[in-house]
Amino acid sequence: LPGTSSPMAALDVMTFAPHPAFGTPGATVATTVSCNGFQYAARCFLARRIVNATRVRWKYTQLGSALTGNYNIGIYDDSGRKIIETGSVAFTGSVNTVVARVETITATSFEAGWYFVVIGFASLAAGSVAITGAVIVNSSSVGSPNLPGVGYVAGAGGVTLPAFMNPPTTFLDLGSSGIAAVASTVPALAVSVG
Repeated sequence: LPGTSSPMAALDVMTFAPHPAFGTPGATVATTVSCNGFQYAARCFLARRIVNATRVRWKYTQLGSALTGNYNIGIYDDSGRKIIETGSVAFTGSVNTVVARVETITATSFEAGWYFVVIGFASLAAGSVAITGAVIVNSSSVGSPNLPGVGYVAGAGGVTLPAFMNPPTTFLDLGSSGIAAVASTVPALAVSVG
């Protein structure tokens, strides 16, 4: 309505859309076994410029046994150079709750275009979460893109994200045959000013 104000009215938010090869963003379960120490990357598109973004926003659902441990989320440009990262953050929330996360980042402007969203997991303990986003699995598995340059996995590194994604030595391309990637999800996330 004209004249109404809302705290969200001034919030500038832009969401990274996973590459169409991933299909509709889906939820998968990250457990101690499947992703402890692993890093995952998904090519995503930002539809318009956002100036001086200071937050990364995403969410996950704690399932029947709450997952504890740490994650780190980074955004890389299309050449694979790291632009920002959240730093190591602990999973929170109790059983069967949706946890909306807002991580503070250094003020950064993002131009419209292609990026890589990367998540690394470390020090995970019993439990599981569902994360909605780009599902990263073995290239021969159903639902995984078999298109080079779209999805990557690194079997080590945890929450220490590299300054540069370096396929094929650090990150393995899901478009290559025979990569035994352990299933997880790169979260659908947004950047915002405030």
